[in-house]
Amino acid sequence: MLSKITQESLDGLNKIAAYKDVFPANTDGPALDKNIELFLNDFYSYNFADTNYAKLLEENMNFISLDNFSQNATLEGLLQYLTFFLWTNKSFPGYFKKKILDGTIQSLLVRLDEILKTKK
Repeated sequence: MLSKITQESLDGLNKIAAYKDVFPANTDGPALDKNIELFLNDFYSYNFADTNYAKLLEENMNFISLDNFSQNATLEGLLQYLTFFLWTNKSFPGYFKKKILDGTIQSLLVRLDEILKTKK
């Protein structure tokens, strides 16, 4: 998906990764709902949705936890997992919020931030 990362894509990825500092500070409530809305707008406005996540999910079924996956995840893998969580939220409202509150999204965003630091 991101075979060549443009400066615009890099800016968008950094904007998305910055939510690692926003989501853990929120408890369930209107502020979290607003930040989820902003995250969704940013994620989709930079066209980061990657629907090729079925193979990724199948390949990573043997990981003990998503934290284990996120420690070694690639940029494309992270975007695919985020897409999966966001699209699952369309069928099961509140799913993405649940993944924020249980720390899953933060672990993915922390890994994204680590990857981006290597690209500077």
